[in-house]
Amino acid sequence: MASAGYKDALEVWNSLSPEEKKLVSPKGQYVDSPNLAYRYVKKVDGRPVGFIDAYNLKTGTGNSARIAFIILAVGKEYRARGITKEMLKKVETNLTQKGYHAMQYRVEKTNTASIATANSYGFELKSQSTHQFIFEKQLQSNS
Repeated sequence: MASAGYKDALEVWNSLSPEEKKLVSPKGQYVDSPNLAYRYVKKVDGRPVGFIDAYNLKTGTGNSARIAFIILAVGKEYRARGITKEMLKKVETNLTQKGYHAMQYRVEKTNTASIATANSYGFELKSQSTHQFIFEKQLQSNS
């Protein structure tokens, strides 16, 4: 059974070009996962135009290293309208409430718009591979 919002997120995914899909997911695929920690779908006039998913990233043991990695996409005609930052705020709030300590954002090195978003939203470069940057943002505890 698909998790909440999957159908709407898939609608946004299907609106992306093959090149855009590879920028969001290196394999160019979008699948539902049992590791989903949070999903938010942005709608405009009842139509899904963007989504952000946060997945539990298993690091270490116990609660000492609760990290989520995120993927996000916004339909082409809705970019540069603040939707990505709105979605990032929602996922950050939700993950903080759930006790996560950080969120990671994997960005293809050719995706200059997402690199700029990561930098402007307070992510710091954690590591990199041949094709990707891995950015991380520490989350403030509610305790």
